[in-house]
Amino acid sequence: MVAMALAEEAAACNPEPPLPPIFEGHDYDDVARNYLLSSATTVSVGRLVARVDTLIEGQGEARPEYVFQLREGWRTVLPPRLVVPGHWISCDLPLATGRQFLFYLEGATPLFVIPATDAAEDFAALGEFDWFYSVSGQLMRPELLQEEKTDADEQHGDSG
Repeated sequence: MVAMALAEEAAACNPEPPLPPIFEGHDYDDVARNYLLSSATTVSVGRLVARVDTLIEGQGEARPEYVFQLREGWRTVLPPRLVVPGHWISCDLPLATGRQFLFYLEGATPLFVIPATDAAEDFAALGEFDWFYSVSGQLMRPELLQEEKTDADEQHGDSG
């Protein structure tokens, strides 16, 4: 039997989550950022929705997982919900429901997570996002929206 509980404030985390080797003995800086920019398959902004504690009968303690609603991103598109085991989440993060984070990901596994409020240099390096989810949850790609606008303008004889 599996039991689940939703937590308002996220608390279960890892004081020393797995990080890429570039972080051994170094803080997050331009060198680390450039490494992450070159190695992450996806970079995305996500809002913490909830912490879910899963308890499998007979296995002792609950396994915390964090649910993030992805908003926009760069490179490979991910589904709008990202579920991350607490093992990957640093206890140094301000894990309050509603907070936004920038994720450097390898597939759906975090390489590094930073609060969005601390990521101004990251956003500058990333530039315009490659994809985003609309309010209704539909995947949108800005370059496709521009192509559709250009096609519609051509059909109506608009030149600009």
